Amino acid sequence: MASTQHTSSAVASSYGDGALDFIKSPSAEMATGDTLEPVWGPFRLPRAVGIFVNILACAYLILILFFSFWPPAVSPTAATMNYSVLMTGAVVIFSVIYYLLHARSFYVGPVIEDINKEITIPLSLQLVNSNAEFHAVIDCEWEAYENPHNPAWKFFYPIWGNDASSRAAAIQESLDRQIKLHHSRASVSNWIKVVDEDTGEVAGAALWLVFEENPYAEWPKEKPTCTWWPEGPKRAMADEIMGQVMVPRLERMSKPHLLIDLCFVRPSYRRRGVGKMLVEWGTKKADDMGIESFVESTLSGKPLYESCGYVSTDAFELNPTPPEDTPELRKLQQDLIFTGYFMWRPVGGGFVEGKTVIPWKETSA
Repeated sequence: MASTQHTSSAVASSYGDGALDFIKSPSAEMATGDTLEPVWGPFRLPRAVGIFVNILACAYLILILFFSFWPPAVSPTAATMNYSVLMTGAVVIFSVIYYLLHARSFYVGPVIEDINKEITIPLSLQLVNSNAEFHAVIDCEWEAYENPHNPAWKFFYPIWGNDASSRAAAIQESLDRQIKLHHSRASVSNWIKVVDEDTGEVAGAALWLVFEENPYAEWPKEKPTCTWWPEGPKRAMADEIMGQVMVPRLERMSKPHLLIDLCFVRPSYRRRGVGKMLVEWGTKKADDMGIESFVESTLSGKPLYESCGYVSTDAFELNPTPPEDTPELRKLQQDLIFTGYFMWRPVGGGFVEGKTVIPWKETSA
């Protein structure tokens, strides 16, 4: 597989995609000559009412603080003395000494959010070309799908145990299985990652499957089984979920197409354009090839895919039936229930409501 690399700058601001605001101190503001306008939150009192409430609050605090230092009775003893004044005085004295001797050399004042300031994050989009690169990718994958928890993740990569060693074993198994699967379908499997060029950290990654022919033309007559689940009723439930995934794929994707099999972004890099870089890699390829693309999305992922030309055709639910009525299997059923959205992108992404025909819905009609 040839190595390709594309460097891009993801620009983030609190407007647009809601990224972290740029933070700077008053000293930086004075050095640059910039001025910052106050930024109001979602709730704000009218000016006159706000001033009145502030005055009333300050008067109340002064009164309370004044009397909080007094002892409960005249001629206090060591047992009845109110030591608030002593402790407050000690804190004030210590703080002043600490500031004069040390903190004034480092303190830069309160931070001020500047929502009009943009930050540029140097991000690089790369193909994953070696087994060694998968370690960082899978680490990012686990962090992404566990924050917040994605029920589908437990289906594909369950943890058999509650201790740290069980989790480590599950991560290693997922690493080995995904590397093996990638090589077994090397002609269609394309792992891509976005890397923070400043830190070298993997910010996100995606698995794009590129099918130049119908991938289900020789679909096995025997149903595939989820071998990563132990034999018995639990595997039966996992196999049922796999069948629920494959039925719409066989109906709708029996043609050349691209499929986003996985797409995830590390929590600390979300809302910074990483996801869009990963999705647009595949949509551009699909447009160049003149074919459709698909993704099964979560609710939180829908806006990203919609911004890239995908349309949600229908919702679906993965819900296995316990083969035995036991508390353990009923709990497993609840843990595995997953609601998602089947999303389709026509060639070029030009879906027009009422005009663009969804192929399988036209056939069924």
